[in-house]
Amino acid sequence: MDRRDFIEKFNEMLQDIMDSNLLFGGKIVVFGGDFRQALPVILKSTKEDIIDSSIVMSPLWNQLNKIKLQKNMRALSDSIFSSWLLKIGDGVENANENNEIRIPSHIDIPFSDDRASLNTLIDMVFPNINDSDLDFSSFVKRAIITTRNEFFHEINDVLINKFPGEETTYYNCDENTSDCVIPDQEDLFHYLTPQGLLPHKLTLKINSAIILLRNINPTE
Repeated sequence: MDRRDFIEKFNEMLQDIMDSNLLFGGKIVVFGGDFRQALPVILKSTKEDIIDSSIVMSPLWNQLNKIKLQKNMRALSDSIFSSWLLKIGDGVENANENNEIRIPSHIDIPFSDDRASLNTLIDMVFPNINDSDLDFSSFVKRAIITTRNEFFHEINDVLINKFPGEETTYYNCDENTSDCVIPDQEDLFHYLTPQGLLPHKLTLKINSAIILLRNINPTE
């Protein structure tokens, strides 16, 4: 699901390395993805820009052999939800004049206010989360997906507060390398979470699930 210009440059690089005009220098390359679920990410772009950056708009597309998967292995136990997603992706699900789709009532959480609705969502995804006798391994297969990082941090704070046990807090190790930065500014930096960087404050509890996105030093 990467941008077409990245893939085209990758093709040129392999052709150069292999000294061959064959597609990808004659090497077998496997791409995977679903255009109904994810498209290339381009910041502050239009719908047309995103579509134009997709590999389907590349001259390489017609040279690729397409193999389609027929069964959703992750939704075998929920065929109704799986078929509903496919109908949305195929553009055949009923929509209103604003091209909006109504979410089925059995998977929709009625909105009352931000906090109450969030607690209802958490209780549905992580039932009895504050029960110390619960099998915590079951939480590994559950997740709440958000559209923005700020929502993730908010939900994560609520989850860890609900989780039983004593919390332990860890802080990033930072150092002021400029004399012009005053302590008040350092405190401000601690509240900022730029894209790609971890939060300054990490709160954990025993048995709470974590996701390791990157291992900086594999030997340790």
